[in-house]
Amino acid sequence: MSPPIFTPNGDGINDAARIEFSVFRLDGAARFSVRIHDLAGRVVRDLSFDRMNASGDHALEWDGRDLSGKLVAPGAYVLRVEFSADVDGELGFLAPVRVAY
Repeated sequence: MSPPIFTPNGDGINDAARIEFSVFRLDGAARFSVRIHDLAGRVVRDLSFDRMNASGDHALEWDGRDLSGKLVAPGAYVLRVEFSADVDGELGFLAPVRVAY
């Protein structure tokens, strides 16, 4: 996640958070569940996607907007990425996201 604190205020500087991760040894297609949660656990934004060749590098951006397209309030959020693995079942990770204005 970069930058660790982003400011989606439209000034052209750190207006989006870039989410990057790599997956190895995953054959075929996969669904990547990528969600931003508030600290109460509610889904604020869903950035999930499907990939035909799931192994490799993945990158996407969050513009600081919620499910309805409005800018979220400043504060701390949690990024949760999950996907199914061929052998181990569900895998994933959590990462902090901070929004400031």
